[in-house]
Amino acid sequence: MSIIEKAINLANGKGARGRTGEVAVDSQFMPVRAGAEGPAGSAEALPAAESAVTGAGSATPGEGGAQRRGPRTSRTVTIDVQRLVGLGIAPGPDIDRQVHARITEEFRRIKRPLLINAFEQGPGAPPGGNLVMVTSAVAGEGKTFCSVNIAMSIAMERDRRVLLVDADLQRPNVAQVLGIPGDRGLVDLLEDPALDLSDVLLQTDIPRLSVLPAGKRHPYGTELLASNAMKELAAGLSERYPDRLVLFDSPPLLAATQAVVLVEFAGQIVVVVAAGGTAQDAVTEALALLDTKKPVGLVLNRYPRMFQPGYY
Repeated sequence: MSIIEKAINLANGKGARGRTGEVAVDSQFMPVRAGAEGPAGSAEALPAAESAVTGAGSATPGEGGAQRRGPRTSRTVTIDVQRLVGLGIAPGPDIDRQVHARITEEFRRIKRPLLINAFEQGPGAPPGGNLVMVTSAVAGEGKTFCSVNIAMSIAMERDRRVLLVDADLQRPNVAQVLGIPGDRGLVDLLEDPALDLSDVLLQTDIPRLSVLPAGKRHPYGTELLASNAMKELAAGLSERYPDRLVLFDSPPLLAATQAVVLVEFAGQIVVVVAAGGTAQDAVTEALALLDTKKPVGLVLNRYPRMFQPGYY
């Protein structure tokens, strides 16, 4: 039995219910469908303006503090697609090199259970299912690589949008990987009630993809993520944008307490495991920190392909 199968069995044994399926691809996503109680929350579709979610911690008129200001326009940035291809990230289907075409197809398979859990209706839909946390047991397993690839794959959908949030406040890397500014972002939004989401969110020239960088470094990142401001932000993102999947690139579960805090907000959790590089005990310990009433999936990264060499 492989390390991943043992980890899945552990998750099942700690309360996860439902189907367990393994996708036989190089990056394997094995969803553990939990029997979440109650239907997913629904909301009226709002205008596309990002200012529909105000700055975290902002007050409504009469409550004191900062008040909601008029609509603003988020900054638009350009992503160098060819640079991403050189990093092993597949930004779309029109890629010449076969290895990147294969990675594109693999992440198509990985995203499908996430989309089903996020947007299916009925009693089986997990609450807050459109908030997805991507994490790992320890550092260096490729979670940011997988986060960016999942985001790029979801951006290919015609009826869905994706917001990629860098929630790894200790070692933020999303902006660097994408080659975009990261000086302001999540930390600034949580600290300053006067800010709107649109003040720090970056629209990209890739259709249906937007990014919220981590922003400035902060000595109390865990406390920021555990604050009421973060709860309000997560709830606003989940409820006000029913067509959008929000991906949180999170710290490793065993390396930072911030990751454990983020588990509370996520409706789904993806754990990236490096093939041949992660100890079974580490995976077991990491999974024990998760809420097994939520859908949990594992992505096996850097999995060697038997007959065709490639990135993994």
